Amino acid sequence: MYIYQLTEHVGQAQKHYHVFVQYTNCKRLSTRKLHGAHFEKYYGSAQQNIAYCKAEDQKHKDEGVTALLIEEHGEPLTKGGDFTVGYLKSLEPDEIPAILYNTYKNIKRGYTVTKARDYRKNVKVFWIQGPSGIGKTNKALDLAEEWEEALDTGTDFVKYVNGFYLGCSDKAKVAIYDDFRDSHMKPSEFINFIDYNKHWLNIKGSSMLNNYLCIIITSVQKFNRIYRNVDDEPRTQWERRVTVIDMFH
Repeated sequence: MYIYQLTEHVGQAQKHYHVFVQYTNCKRLSTRKLHGAHFEKYYGSAQQNIAYCKAEDQKHKDEGVTALLIEEHGEPLTKGGDFTVGYLKSLEPDEIPAILYNTYKNIKRGYTVTKARDYRKNVKVFWIQGPSGIGKTNKALDLAEEWEEALDTGTDFVKYVNGFYLGCSDKAKVAIYDDFRDSHMKPSEFINFIDYNKHWLNIKGSSMLNNYLCIIITSVQKFNRIYRNVDDEPRTQWERRVTVIDMFH
């Protein structure tokens, strides 16, 4: 059972009390035991009724009425159960049921204030090119270890498949895209992926900001030959951002 009892609404002429009660099971109350109290079945949500008792609804605010709490017992039952927005906001990530984790992240994102400059980052991009079996992946791992130590972070192995990024996480600041082909994504997506501005990455069921500070790409394609049908201007954009490690020689 949940009970919320307040003193008189200060600012109104007649002294009176408000008590909001929720029972776990239905109750029958004897008129003799009501001691002259006025009872009504509540309508609307629990939050709306509690706000009325607290004099936090718009009507009481407009009238300048306030209220003082006498006592409170239990927790209110809401239409969302325990998993209201307010409840989820108060939890730590490890306390969230797995099925609600994406919902939790979206709620947190909606209540996070972001400044324009927060979308800028100093990203380093490496393109490791060479024939199959030459050791491109091992070279990528060596580079990743150096950046993991420098940034005190971990590494994600990412792929872009059917319009979604796979393997992305919130914590890692290093990403390895192994065995890249320019057929995997459009040029515009590639530019966004390696850009020094943080762009949203489309992941299944949600999205996340590209916070990678080191991106390592391996490919059998030579960097100067990818997206051959693209005009010179977009090509210049990605060429100036990338350090090429050539293992063809």
